[in-house]
Amino acid sequence: MNQTLEAMAQALFKEWFVNFNFPDHDSLDSLDEQEGLNHDSLDSLDEKEGLNHDLLDSLDEKEGLNHDLLDLLDEKDSEKKKSKEKNQGNQDNPQNQGSDKLPKGWRMGTVRGMYKTSSGGTPSRAKEDYYENGTINWVKSKELNGSFIFDTEEKITVDAVKNSSAKLIPKHSVLVAMYGATVGEYAITTRDTTCNQAICAVIENGSYPFTYFFEYFKINRTNIISQASGSAQQNISQALIQQLEILVPPVEVVKKYHSVVEGMFIKMENNLLQIQTLTATRDILLPKLMSGRLKLDFLDGQDSKDFKKSNQGQNQGNQDNPQNQGSDK
Repeated sequence: MNQTLEAMAQALFKEWFVNFNFPDHDSLDSLDEQEGLNHDSLDSLDEKEGLNHDLLDSLDEKEGLNHDLLDLLDEKDSEKKKSKEKNQGNQDNPQNQGSDKLPKGWRMGTVRGMYKTSSGGTPSRAKEDYYENGTINWVKSKELNGSFIFDTEEKITVDAVKNSSAKLIPKHSVLVAMYGATVGEYAITTRDTTCNQAICAVIENGSYPFTYFFEYFKINRTNIISQASGSAQQNISQALIQQLEILVPPVEVVKKYHSVVEGMFIKMENNLLQIQTLTATRDILLPKLMSGRLKLDFLDGQDSKDFKKSNQGQNQGNQDNPQNQGSDK
């Protein structure tokens, strides 16, 4: 299911931000018409299209035919057709593009201009109390999984955060590995988290949610990795990530995209959390069940003693029943 949801979110991103088939904010009420929110305009169009048969029949019976209303319907119908044509021709229509072939109001910018970034740090290993009984996730680049991160191999304490370069990174930040074999790996935080210095965190804000950068990075990941440099190992830096060129649509369009795909991301996150919880439960219970340290108190309405007695009786019956025996008894 998560693969399907991921594919849907990325397909929509490409449709809006690569093909430029996005909701049109330039024409009055055009976005509302696409969403079905402008009920008055839709009702008028429905009348024009023959959906409101009672009204049209009534108009036909009259000699005057209420020309003003028909003119209004023609105007609304024309507006709707123009809106559709404009969305379809965003790439080809010069009137709807800037000099750089982008839709009006769109531009190229940098990650720094849209998002705040941060890198992490490693608390002193000499301070064992920085790690013992830690409760704060501390992510290492090898743990970036291309999805959501719920738990980490090591955790650190509040004192470790206060006394080191490790910083708290908010929920739904996008983490990107910068060094070595893991360069270009990525993940999304699910709660306030810290990370080591090999990771750059891209932090969402009220204008530009995490979903936009996440899908942008996935599409451009290969190109970004190709910019890594270094003789011993390939690296990218926080400065390089900040300077990455990125499409900057109007804030309203980005927010609209987020509102459409946010439910998909929430569903993916919940699915993975449920799988993780069930896996942890299985790993705890299965060894105990197999070793006999844990006994079932009930099974199909029977307690464990009745269940054992039933099994013993069935096994004894199998031995006594000739039909269940071979020729060699």
